[in-house]
Amino acid sequence: MAENDIESLISAAKRKRGANWSSEEQIVLIEEVLKYEDKLFGKMKGAGAKGKHGKIKEETWQSISDRLNSQFRNERTSDLISKKYDNIKQRDKIDGIRRPKTGGGPPPAPLTQAEEALYQAMDTRPTIVGLVGGIDTDGTKCSFY
Repeated sequence: MAENDIESLISAAKRKRGANWSSEEQIVLIEEVLKYEDKLFGKMKGAGAKGKHGKIKEETWQSISDRLNSQFRNERTSDLISKKYDNIKQRDKIDGIRRPKTGGGPPPAPLTQAEEALYQAMDTRPTIVGLVGGIDTDGTKCSFY
């Protein structure tokens, strides 16, 4: 009898594996995140923004989750969807494509359709932003009195 209890606890503790993500589902995820990018990753301004920002992000991720679940008939939580987006946009993958490492070895694996869509969306963005009207101190001579 005790052995059956242990087996039932072990089987209950095992995590149920979710369905694999289709490339269409990943592309819709990227499109939705890019649509609500300011709410998810932008800075909130105004009084009380710090307390509201987390709530707005949660509500936005939940609306994206609802949209994906209704369109693809899955039961993915907003946390799983957020994690999947983070996994897709990992800088190692995207930056590795922009600046491949030197040396031998096999070529990098091709991007999936979802990674390609994210790469195209992020490709037009500046990666380094300098100061407008900044001063280059290497080119001028400074004299101190």
